[in-house]
Amino acid sequence: MKALKANLKALQKQDQVDVPRIKANIDALEGFSIKSLKNQLNDDNKKSQSQISAMKKSFEDLQKKIDSLNKKQDNIKITVQTLSDTYDDEDLERENDFINKIHDKLTTCDRDINGELKGRDDTSDRLDDSVLDKAKSLHSRKKQIISKINSMVGQFNENNKLIKDANKI
Repeated sequence: MKALKANLKALQKQDQVDVPRIKANIDALEGFSIKSLKNQLNDDNKKSQSQISAMKKSFEDLQKKIDSLNKKQDNIKITVQTLSDTYDDEDLERENDFINKIHDKLTTCDRDINGELKGRDDTSDRLDDSVLDKAKSLHSRKKQIISKINSMVGQFNENNKLIKDANKI
């Protein structure tokens, strides 16, 4: 009988002391894990923001360079056309070799800046990633940067959603 009373007292003590203490420890552990998750998401968000800013700056710099190169190329085309209009046929025959070299160089520059598919029914906007990876033009690199920025923004938005969900808890 004494053993049963001792067991009963042990169970009562467990109900009154041990169970609430264990519940409090579990609650503290859950709180810690939620706080840790929020901190990690906030750190990831800060890193994402800085990476997005850096990518946007790179994109803007690249866009300025592309615009500058296109402007120079247009100026050269205008100069060549002016020279062609100014000289007569005899002068043009002598300068023909030089003009052909300029046209070849312009074609090469245009391909390097805008890619080989420029002007073909706007297919350059619908290129898949495998074509972009192989292309070395500035235009294709710009598209890759835009794609990376978009994916980083998507991850950033996903982190914000997880933070909001964690805050609700």
